[in-house]
Amino acid sequence: MEGEQTDFVWGVLDMVPITNFPDIRSRCAIHSKESGSVMVIPRENDLVRFYIQLKEVERDPNTKTESREFSGNVDDKKAKTKGRIDRSKITPELILKQAQEILQPYTLEMTDLDWFTGYQIGQRVSPNFSRHNRVFIAGDACHTHSPKAGQGMNVSMQDTYNLGFKLALVCKGLAKQDILSTYESERLKVARDLIAFDHKFSRLFSSKPMIPNADVLDGADMDEFHQVYIEGNKFASGTIVDYEDSVLVKKEGANAPDDNGCTMHPLASKVPIGRRLYSEVIISQADARPVHVADRLASDGRFRVLIFPGDVSTHPENMETLHKFQPFIDSKDNFAKKFTPVNAFSDSVIDIITIHGSCRYNVEFYDFPQFTRPKDYKGRCDYWKLYTGIGNTYHEGDIDAYESYGIDKKKGAIIVARPDSHVALVTEFSTDGLNAVDGYFKEFMLPQNDVVLPEKDVKGHDKKRFVQPRLAV
Repeated sequence: MEGEQTDFVWGVLDMVPITNFPDIRSRCAIHSKESGSVMVIPRENDLVRFYIQLKEVERDPNTKTESREFSGNVDDKKAKTKGRIDRSKITPELILKQAQEILQPYTLEMTDLDWFTGYQIGQRVSPNFSRHNRVFIAGDACHTHSPKAGQGMNVSMQDTYNLGFKLALVCKGLAKQDILSTYESERLKVARDLIAFDHKFSRLFSSKPMIPNADVLDGADMDEFHQVYIEGNKFASGTIVDYEDSVLVKKEGANAPDDNGCTMHPLASKVPIGRRLYSEVIISQADARPVHVADRLASDGRFRVLIFPGDVSTHPENMETLHKFQPFIDSKDNFAKKFTPVNAFSDSVIDIITIHGSCRYNVEFYDFPQFTRPKDYKGRCDYWKLYTGIGNTYHEGDIDAYESYGIDKKKGAIIVARPDSHVALVTEFSTDGLNAVDGYFKEFMLPQNDVVLPEKDVKGHDKKRFVQPRLAV
């Protein structure tokens, strides 16, 4: 791995604090003038985690001359010795003593110690995440950094899910092996961005605070620290992760990136292509129940085709266009049937969801074409394919997914979401748009017309289908 290990040393305590510090149950950071910094993270029950900057810890003299070639190298100028820390010298009492100095004039004592450790801030990233599309690494195996921002687990889970859904598609024979190469191209950029963020965040956190209006403005600017702190929350959530154009992400026809780096299509002017689809509330046409789009896009390995036909009540020609989709979707030569094994549930690879822009009371369930209310092998109707994106709900109030996504209620749009909920494609609501969706899948999916699964037992009881794996079954 490429990178560096700084001279800053931190201790971690998970314990129940006895203190008069008023914000002990609030996540916060405290910078002292001369004694270092501490981060307070309340945990379950009465536990609190403390990240505490240690002033001086004995080092291994055999490592003091190790070279560090990473461009983001940061040294603790006050460290009397260099090299890797001797972890055996770090004790809970040593960590607590430093925390007490930082928190002065407030008092702090420790009881019910649950766990402790010490570490040096290291920022490293592997130059490669895969070899020959057959061996892959993820998480800490390919990027390490300080743990204070909560990035390690979050980014690692995003790594493994990005790789996981692609492996599932390939191992089940649903997609070409070529898609595995997008794992490194997508996640390596995220890892490098993470290291750059962590370098900046660690530098600000480990520096003493800048005193406003002082003769010499030396130290970390607290306003800048606060902004970086907020940015870290977006990074941890994954909402600002943006994947570049590839076989799995198509940005053709989109506008140039805006000031925030978001690439939007004119037909869905608030939906960044390559980023996770922002969740909005929609209303079930069948039972008027409000549902979050994110809950409807469960992480089960399936692609979603979200059809936004617009206001089909005010613009009846949009309903006519929607009905024209039926023969296309029924054809074995097109994506809905072509890439789903024979005898599998029709939505077990590509799930088609329709979200119209009319008031639910102005249209009827059976006004819509069959693919919006499909029936399975027992003749059971799937009522959860058809929604309205506008209306009023008791608990959520007024909703308008069309406004939130920047979709015109006359033009409509079609959005393809990957299994990880990242937007893959935005195209027009028309048969040409449906052909564009078909072309997207034909580039990397494998035909399943000759893959025949056992027929399902019509007399069998299969209520577990709602909780069992859904991909290609």
